[in-house]
Formats: sequence, C-alpha cells, structure tokens
Amino acid sequence: MNKYSLWLLPPKGIQLEFSEIVEKYSKKLNFPSFEPHATIVGEFEGEKNDVVNKISSVTNISKKIAITISEISISTTYFQCVFARINPTPRIIDLQMNVIKALDLKSSNFFMPHISLVYGAYPSVVKYEIAKEINLKTKEFQAEKLCLINANDYDPATWEHVAEFELK
Repeated sequence: MNKYSLWLLPPKGIQLEFSEIVEKYSKKLNFPSFEPHATIVGEFEGEKNDVVNKISSVTNISKKIAITISEISISTTYFQCVFARINPTPRIIDLQMNVIKALDLKSSNFFMPHISLVYGAYPSVVKYEIAKEINLKTKEFQAEKLCLINANDYDPATWEHVAEFELK
C-alpha cells in the first residue's frame, strides 16, 4: 500500500511565481526544493485505483476554487516553516471534508489552508525575516486542479504526481 497526499495546485503562471520563491530560499538555506501546493489531505494510505476512483467521485461534482492569500506566516513545523496563508472559504473546507469522507479517513479537526514557501527547522527570527522579505505579486487566483502525490517518504525529491483531477 502506498502513502499519498492530495494537493490543490495553482495555475501554471502562479505556480511559477511561487516556485521562484521556493527556489530562492532553497538555495539560500540549503533545503530541498518542492512544488508549491496547498495540501488538501496530508499523508494517507490506499491502493492507487481505489484512491483515484474515490477522489474522482468528489472532483466530478467540485467546482473551481477562488483562492485568496491573506498573509505570509511562519510556524514551528518543518513543512509549514514559512507559508502563504489561504483564506479558509467554505468551498475549500467542503472540498477537504468531502475528500476525507470519500476516502473514509479520520478527520483531523484542524485544517489551515496554505501554500508552503520554505521547509525547514530554523530559528524563529530567521523565519520571520524571510516572511518579511516575501512579497507575492499574486494574492488571488482560481484553483482548477487537484493532484494526487505519491508521498512514501518525507523527501520532496521523491514525490511524484500519480493522478490529476480537474475541478469543473
């Protein structure tokens, strides 16, 4: 059985803007580069065909999601070191809840939509300075695609797209 994550991906042009930020700090701080995304459901296990079918059943009735970034924030977790906070709209929360239900997963009762920009364990002052430096040009966009990622380990270099799902 594989481990997966389900991501909401920004459109290509916006993905490029976020990727440039990730690459800049990846080189500066020597952390692994990764594809910018908003995690809808983190690590879960399943058989590929079953997982794809269940997610398809949700995305067949899901619409594009308007994303608004409110601020650049920091946290104490490795994968949310420095991130762009996404306003938690009903549509993104419902998407996450519907996927959890379709996959028959246990809800975590905590969902903070965001797009990570820096991974790592750095002193708070370093994270704070990075957050102050980041100035996103794009703070609003329509998310049109979900991506199922093979996440068998915590190394971003090994993460692979397994399937993509268009939102209507």
